[in-house]
Amino acid sequence: MREKVKNKIYKIVLHIGLICTFLYGCTTPNPSKVSKSPNNQNRETTELQYTKEEEKAMNKWKNKTPDELFTDALDGDAAALYMMGLCYLCGQMDLPINIENANEFFSAAASLGFPPAIEQLYKQHLEENNIFLFIVYLNLTASSGHSEFIMTYHKIRDTLLEKFTQNGHALAKRTELIAAGKKIKISETIKNLKKIKKSEDRQKFVLDLILSNKGITQEDKNLGMDYWSSIYNPSLSSEE
Repeated sequence: MREKVKNKIYKIVLHIGLICTFLYGCTTPNPSKVSKSPNNQNRETTELQYTKEEEKAMNKWKNKTPDELFTDALDGDAAALYMMGLCYLCGQMDLPINIENANEFFSAAASLGFPPAIEQLYKQHLEENNIFLFIVYLNLTASSGHSEFIMTYHKIRDTLLEKFTQNGHALAKRTELIAAGKKIKISETIKNLKKIKKSEDRQKFVLDLILSNKGITQEDKNLGMDYWSSIYNPSLSSEE
């Protein structure tokens, strides 16, 4: 029974995933494209546009060394953590391409509320065909100062409801509850970091975010197909 339901969900997920891939792709955002329109929420987009504040935060390291960037990242600068992630993702600053390292830095930056890093997480889950976590992080990106994704979020949510005729609303509600929980986690993480005054203590806190996965992605390993199958068909949660 469990495998039958999982296979059914997987087929629907693949269908929605193809739609998402077509709409959003998996390209790295272009720093030269800065969001200027106050009405971004009224149009669809396939690419995150850095805000002026985000671009300013990232441009600080144009003339800095990799060591300086890493030092700022360990001090809890969310934009620096994101830039470290991009360096590992694209092999910049003489760093070898390492996707696992990139995702660790993106996770830490996202846990400190940096929207471009949150966007990298939804791309990661799109590539892994976990459409539900993709929707969670798309929600977080849209609600973190990037209103250009509001219409696209609702379009994908509507597709979820259309394809999952059984308990589609329960699935959508759960993704939004998880997103809300992650939003609270981001606020708490930022607040806790601000309380730390000593540099070595800040570095330990940030290293825990990077290496020990203590940020907003901590629960994601438990949100795989079995989890979503049990929501789609609650009777599966008692099967063991």
